[in-house]
Amino acid sequence: MLRRSHKPVRKCHGCPLNLGAHCWGYSNPRGQWQRRRGCPGFATESLHQLYLVWQKQALIKTRSEIRREFIHHRPPEPLYYLEKEQAASLQELRDTFGF
Repeated sequence: MLRRSHKPVRKCHGCPLNLGAHCWGYSNPRGQWQRRRGCPGFATESLHQLYLVWQKQALIKTRSEIRREFIHHRPPEPLYYLEKEQAASLQELRDTFGF
């Protein structure tokens, strides 16, 4: 009896629909290779073209993916703009404190 599994089998190695953990085209790739008939998605060019179109679609990120991106992101240093009259006094403070 065949186990129903979403994982591709060894014969799926050369197929472009093979995503490693699962098959893009079929929920049960093992069942597609049953009785030596071969997987219908292995040589179907139209299904491969459909997969390429799907790959080129815009990627929508979840909240957790966005949060993971910015978890180690440091904000840039703030820029302080001074008027010309206060710039000289700031330079004197820097000189006295050694900055």
